[in-house]
Amino acid sequence: MTRTRKDLRCSVCGGNASYFSPALRRYFCDEHFVDIIVDRVRRSINKYKLADKLKHVVVGLSGGKDSVTLLSVLQRLANEFGFEILAVHINLGIGEYSKHSEQVCREIARKLNVPLLVLNLADLLGVTLPQMVKKLKRPACSICGTIKRYLFNVVGIEACATAVALGHNADDIAAYILKNFLLQDLSAIKKHGPATDPLDSLAVGRVRPLYEVLEDETRSYVKAAKLPFVETTCPFKPRRYFEATIKKALEFLEGEVKGLRLDFLRRIAKNLDVYPNPSEPLRSCSVCGLISSAEICAFCKLTLRVVGKPLGASVRQRVREALASLGLGWCKKSSKSS
Repeated sequence: MTRTRKDLRCSVCGGNASYFSPALRRYFCDEHFVDIIVDRVRRSINKYKLADKLKHVVVGLSGGKDSVTLLSVLQRLANEFGFEILAVHINLGIGEYSKHSEQVCREIARKLNVPLLVLNLADLLGVTLPQMVKKLKRPACSICGTIKRYLFNVVGIEACATAVALGHNADDIAAYILKNFLLQDLSAIKKHGPATDPLDSLAVGRVRPLYEVLEDETRSYVKAAKLPFVETTCPFKPRRYFEATIKKALEFLEGEVKGLRLDFLRRIAKNLDVYPNPSEPLRSCSVCGLISSAEICAFCKLTLRVVGKPLGASVRQRVREALASLGLGWCKKSSKSS
């Protein structure tokens, strides 16, 4: 006899179940589904020794289900682990999509009582992402990735953050790692572990607290926690891309071998030291002073091509001023503790 949704019961309290955890293969009501995701992240923080890295954490907030889940869970765990949070949203200037995304991020930050810094690309650079794509004739995702990595790092450095937290879920991370392996870009695999270390004054360390949370679970979490999120897809997202194909393959394999994705990620985390470090030497960008593999970093090269001059140094100054207006005070705390 096939059970209907009304017949499903929460495995914790016995009440009506609304959500299913693929990782646990159990059903939960709204309240207890939220609890098990929070507990999963709590366990990851402890297992991968992320607590110290999360003392002063910048959270990248796009407004999508993953980043909203990340911010909500970290906010719930902040008192327990004793860390402070700054959410950062980057408005890329993609018409109504970006306007709606910023609106959702502001609503989320208010609801969770988390300080929010909004960086508008048009204000910082004088151009939007669509304008950059048109001029450079490069894939939007490539340009967007360069911009976001740089700006999150700038905020982290200027705010004296101990880490930048990214909302990559387990499915994303497994796909990135498998892609790097198939292409034999083995040094890139280390970048996708639960955490990366900081590099002096060049780069803030990164953490992935959702390392063991599946994509289906972040989708269910925002609904169970009754949080707004951006449901529309970015207009620049390609219809077909390599990582999506890998995700489908992993989903198929998961059907054959239950728990495969999380087991794969746990083994990767355990064996990260086996993989090589990047071969190119890292140095300070001659323009902005942040991490680079050449004399000028990728962001400064990008802005040089688009607006005729590298803007890394001026962007750092603008971010510094924006952070001062928030009165965050992390740098003062860092200097006292050192």
